[in-house]
Amino acid sequence: YRGTMMALSQGTQDFGSFIGTGIGGAILVLASYEVLSILGAASIAAAGIFRLIVQDVFPVARAIEKSN
Repeated sequence: YRGTMMALSQGTQDFGSFIGTGIGGAILVLASYEVLSILGAASIAAAGIFRLIVQDVFPVARAIEKSN
């Protein structure tokens, strides 16, 4: 069961990379430089938002140290 799930996981990751690369390539071919600068700015903003969301407010190591 585990091997099957790992294979499905890797297959879907590869498929997502394939689709993302194709869409990204199409945007690069069809878009102007103005659109690309907007996409770049949106990507930087998205990375910042993602970091804020996934940032650990209370790091695990500090919590463990306090409990000991």
